[in-house]
Amino acid sequence: MSSSNPYQSSSFEASPSNTRKVNVRVFELLGRGYDLIRDIYWPFLGISFVGIFLGSLVPFGLLIGPMMIGIYLCLMHRRRGQLVDFSVLFKGFDQFGEATIAWLCMMFASMIITVFMVAVLFAALIAAAAMTQGNQEAAGASFLVVMLVLYPAVLIASAAIYIPFLFVFPIMARYRTTGINAIKQSWAGARTNLWGVSKFVLGNMFLSVLLMLMCYIPAILFMPILFAATFVLFEDIYGPEDQSVQPTFPA
Repeated sequence: MSSSNPYQSSSFEASPSNTRKVNVRVFELLGRGYDLIRDIYWPFLGISFVGIFLGSLVPFGLLIGPMMIGIYLCLMHRRRGQLVDFSVLFKGFDQFGEATIAWLCMMFASMIITVFMVAVLFAALIAAAAMTQGNQEAAGASFLVVMLVLYPAVLIASAAIYIPFLFVFPIMARYRTTGINAIKQSWAGARTNLWGVSKFVLGNMFLSVLLMLMCYIPAILFMPILFAATFVLFEDIYGPEDQSVQPTFPA
């Protein structure tokens, strides 16, 4: 392919030594993300919504990977000052196989933590029922306490699973690397900034849950800003596109 092709495959290998250590401020990143898409907010909202909706139609979310790559390709186009439209979104299907591999790895990791947390929930409920010995009022209070303790724990566990995968799809959008390599390089960047990335993921997860409690509409309106903020954080850690370090990576 020609070197002028924006979708040309690039070699890429990240490590804690060549990813940047940055100061992560959650609300600052959200503001910078909004600034990036301010002039195209409504079209990008449509692109984000369609991408997630179409990605969710197929069992196991097998189209989510290509759709996510397409969303970040749109943000790359925005950064370059190029046109952002639905044709860019569907460019993610150029990497369908590798995107699906990356998504299935994420699903498998999520499934493990889900099964573990469900087992903990059932064990806690059984223990609470045994301690209340048929007292319905005490059983109800125990159930409430268990849920109040475990629900935040589930959110934290979900965030812990998601953190290593945070930059997988921006990496695949920019470098067209394999799904497994993108996971490795995403973890390298997240590990370099573990505390800051953890704040970013947890903060936005709690904020998204809060917005979902408001009949989902605010959460949908927040979605493109979250994508843009993640892209801005990705650029902070891995460098802007025209200055990124691209050492040789064996295919």
